Amino acid sequence: MLKVWRTALLTAAIAFAAGALGVYTSLAFLADGHEPGHTSLDAAVHHELDLSADQERQIEEIEVRFAASKASLEADMRTATREIAATVSEDKAYTDRVRRSVDRFHMAMGELQHATILHVFEMRAALTPAQQSKFDEIVRKELLRSAEEAEPD
Repeated sequence: MLKVWRTALLTAAIAFAAGALGVYTSLAFLADGHEPGHTSLDAAVHHELDLSADQERQIEEIEVRFAASKASLEADMRTATREIAATVSEDKAYTDRVRRSVDRFHMAMGELQHATILHVFEMRAALTPAQQSKFDEIVRKELLRSAEEAEPD
């Protein structure tokens, strides 16, 4: 019976990690554009919206602030993931300690999601109404693309 519980716990931990990675990957593609051959939101803003010099400066400042915040939140997620690994390995059951470790990860991931969406709206605010309309369509397409990529085959 103990072996069944260990196997179930390990399976749950792997499923949790895979799901979290999917959410994180969608957010990363929305904000960064490190995927080869893919235009990120930030790159699209610079290349498709015909920004003025002042808008370029404003958006660059926004991106620098977000990059620092994002790096910190990603570090929090990595720390929380290491904590989950340690508590699962040590407790070998779904204890309060494991639950708190998972909650810390969810908190960090949620904060990253909020920061990313705030980043999107902060960039949008620097645009003209005509640019905002194009921007909104880029964001909509990017989010739908990310959702479709996350669907199992």
